[in-house]
Amino acid sequence: MKKMKRRRFVIIVFLAVCWLGLLAARGEAAQPQASGRGFSLKLSGGLGLEVKLMSHVSLGLELFGRLADFGSWSGDFKETYTARKREGNEAEGWVSDETAQENYSESGPLWYYDSYADALDKYFGQMFIWQNKPDEPYNKNARQARINLDTMGVALSLRINFGL
Repeated sequence: MKKMKRRRFVIIVFLAVCWLGLLAARGEAAQPQASGRGFSLKLSGGLGLEVKLMSHVSLGLELFGRLADFGSWSGDFKETYTARKREGNEAEGWVSDETAQENYSESGPLWYYDSYADALDKYFGQMFIWQNKPDEPYNKNARQARINLDTMGVALSLRINFGL
């Protein structure tokens, strides 16, 4: 009985080794290159008024603003993707060695969009160069990328001069 169990164990190990003897290796590499261009004009300014209330006390009022809207970005993206697949087994060595190369390029405006990640069940913001607006079913809220730093404000201040 003990020999029978031992034979089963040896057979199972032999089959497992044969199964694991089938080797597969895969190497992948991507070489991205990107360039971009854009132009924007920015303005910043302010206006202030100070009124003396007493000899050492004054009241100030300031209006300020900034117009800084960065947009209209465009660029070029190029990527060369290389994949290598090798198959074989321990007895015969490598019997198949294939290398495939794929080139991808895109030119156009920079787009911001929310892309759905299946593994996390969430949307994440991404930016990429596309010729046309991305309209895949897993993307939403696509719009041309821009950063708006416009601001306007009012500051009221009380100044006390100690005469030092």
